[in-house]
Amino acid sequence: YKTLVMSLLQKRYYLQIATHDKKLINWVIRQERAGLISKNDFEFAMLYGVDMKLARRLLKMGYKVVIYVIFGEARDVEGYIIRRIIEKPKYVFLPVQAVFRAFR
Repeated sequence: YKTLVMSLLQKRYYLQIATHDKKLINWVIRQERAGLISKNDFEFAMLYGVDMKLARRLLKMGYKVVIYVIFGEARDVEGYIIRRIIEKPKYVFLPVQAVFRAFR
């Protein structure tokens, strides 16, 4: 992921870095602060409700953040969620974590 991000940014592509992984996000921030990439060359993309606190923190730091809202027919949403869980089983806990974070 890191190699791909750096390769595409060096080729002057505008990137949408779609992740909730704090390690990857912090790595991107370190690259930007070191002057290796510019805030104008990328934006973070996140799903609504997963980690809004992190999204707000990134915005306050001056980064562009795009929030995606899943919508559509129920069968489409379920399929999307199932594909994400198959990709990464820990995603099954994200909605539960988001609910607990909302009440902190």
